[in-house]
Amino acid sequence: MLATIINSGDEADELVAVTSPMAGRVQVSRTVRIPPHENVVSDTDPSASQSPLVAGKLQFVVVTAHVLRPGLATPMTFQFRNAGQATLSVPQAEPAQRTGSPG
Repeated sequence: MLATIINSGDEADELVAVTSPMAGRVQVSRTVRIPPHENVVSDTDPSASQSPLVAGKLQFVVVTAHVLRPGLATPMTFQFRNAGQATLSVPQAEPAQRTGSPG
């Protein structure tokens, strides 16, 4: 899942949980603390270069028993320690094509 989380507040915040009625669980790893007036991004390529404007990277793993089809949207709730929660409708896209030959 690709995402950018922006902390427009004056204090650091922390992403403490992500939930969805379509997911059995959502695992969040890497940077979960977001400094004030900065942002963190998720990326499917952990080796991708990072902008100096980005405070860190997140990784989301969504475990679901449902088929998530491109073009549909999945409700996801992001719970922050200070800012509370925000529920967003997250659009599904085609999986990225891998390049190179198999292992």
